Amino acid sequence: MNLPTPLHVAVGSLNPIKVNAVRSALERASIPAEVHAISVPSGVPAMPLGYDEMARGARQRALAACAALGAHWGVGLEGGVEF
Repeated sequence: MNLPTPLHVAVGSLNPIKVNAVRSALERASIPAEVHAISVPSGVPAMPLGYDEMARGARQRALAACAALGAHWGVGLEGGVEF
């Protein structure tokens, strides 16, 4: 896989735990990257219910973060409740 070096990755959250998780995953995969955090809306309730809402929120965060920062990759992480 040919990736730009460094890869510019936008994380759709200012939560340091989420941002550090992305940094850690990229480091473990040996992908040189600059990780940038930005607050973007998820478009789902504050406590998403079910996998579909969580997945939709994460996708919307990833797309919005990537577009807002002009990044190569966007990452969205969305917590919620699955029952």
